[in-house]
Parts: sequence; C-alpha cells; structure tokens
Amino acid sequence: MEALFGFFMITAVTGIIAVVGMEFMNYLLKRRIIRSGKLDEQYLRLLTKQGNKVSSLKWGILFLFGGIGLVVIGLLPFEAETSPIPWGVEVIFIGAGFLTYFLLIRKDKEI
Repeated sequence: MEALFGFFMITAVTGIIAVVGMEFMNYLLKRRIIRSGKLDEQYLRLLTKQGNKVSSLKWGILFLFGGIGLVVIGLLPFEAETSPIPWGVEVIFIGAGFLTYFLLIRKDKEI
C-alpha cells in the first residue's frame, strides 16, 4: 500500500511541475510576442484568449464523480490487500463522470 502511495505522490509532483512549466512557457511566449511589436489582430486574439470554461466543467465533474467513488469505496466491505473492487468502483465512477460531461457538452452544442 505504501508503494501505491509513493506512486501517487510522484505522479502528483510531476503533474504540478508540468503545469507550472507550461504556464511559465506561455508567459514567455506572450512576452516575446509583445516585445516583437507585431501586434496584428491574430496575435491580439492569442494574447487575450481566456481559459476554456468547458475544460473547468470537465475537471469539476471528474473530481466530483471521483470523490463520490472514493466515498463508496469507503463504505464497501472488502479485503483491502487483494481485492480488485476499489479499482473497479473508482473506474466506474470516473467513467460515469466522463459520460456525464460528454452528454452535457453534446446537449449544449445541439442548442
């Protein structure tokens, strides 16, 4: 179980470093565009582009369903060391989150 915890910690730290690195590189790119002086309409759209609100919705839904899955896992009786039940329950809830997100986006684009 401790090896699994170590894996999740390494994954989380790597993800945080990747996000910070991407944001820093985006900052450097925008700064370089501004300093170049070539600010036509296309560059201005790139610089003023806001974060994708649909992406925030996706992550919110996934974290909600993932959290519900963890709560359900805590309520189920199973042998923690050998049982595949926790993995299956969590995958089912995350899949349900993706499906909910897909249905919401599809419904929004039809209108």
